[in-house]
Amino acid sequence: MTLQNVTRRRLIGGVAAGISAVSVTSSGIGSARAQSAPKTFVLIGGAFYGAWCWHRVTERLEKQGHKVYAFTLGIG
Repeated sequence: MTLQNVTRRRLIGGVAAGISAVSVTSSGIGSARAQSAPKTFVLIGGAFYGAWCWHRVTERLEKQGHKVYAFTLGIG
């Protein structure tokens, strides 16, 4: 690539790629730790959805020891 082919977008993209590569290597991906304390999740479905749409997610979270509350919003 010659100097004439360098655009602002390519220059910024190259710098961003270099910064992300440095942050990934320095963050220590291999040293991830599991969360020990159980969390509480409140799940609310969007339009035309209810608590039933969270069934699979709810099961997985509860198996991990979390509390899960899935709600169906209704018209009053």
